[in-house]
Amino acid sequence: MHSKHLLFLSLLLYLLSPYINAQYKEFIYKDSIRQYAVYEPDLEPNPNGYPLVIGLHGSSSEGYALIATTSLASKANKENFIIAAPNGLKYNFLT
Repeated sequence: MHSKHLLFLSLLLYLLSPYINAQYKEFIYKDSIRQYAVYEPDLEPNPNGYPLVIGLHGSSSEGYALIATTSLASKANKENFIIAAPNGLKYNFLT
């Protein structure tokens, strides 16, 4: 059952990837490299900056998947905000 979900999610991400222009970024926390996806719509420069929405999800998910499979990117384009979504630490979806 889990492999079917993983296959479906992989296919969905592949099909949506041309439409979602998220980038992965990294930082180090407690000697571990952490990754997060950032989606920034085409925004005009603003001296006050833009709001940041942080997308949280289950421990085995990836930030890009959250952005690609929800309507957050579309909403960010309409309402002018940036999305950041971290990758989970443990990939335990097969256990």
